[in-house]
Amino acid sequence: MKQRLNIIHVQDNTTQYLERVWFDYCSVHVSTVISHVSQQFRFLVFFIVTQWVVSVQWNYLYKLEYLSLMVVQVSLNGLKRCTKICWLNGVTQYWSRNLCGFAYHRNMI
Repeated sequence: MKQRLNIIHVQDNTTQYLERVWFDYCSVHVSTVISHVSQQFRFLVFFIVTQWVVSVQWNYLYKLEYLSLMVVQVSLNGLKRCTKICWLNGVTQYWSRNLCGFAYHRNMI
């Protein structure tokens, strides 16, 4: 009878050990999965926000470049009417494109 109780006791201990090991494995696996999912979610949020900021910035630069060219064009038209110097139009357009486009082209690289 005593030997039978020892066998049952050993079986219970073995079962408890296996359950504990299995639980530890499952808890580690679940925490790893949660960690990976949260990491991927954080990357996804970072990617979406970055793309949004970049698109807003590009849109802003396009509008800024267009606005600066329009201001130069309007001022050139007024200057041409006042002075009647046609070559000044080409020279000023060249410089305005290079100077106004400097920030735009530098950010593209």
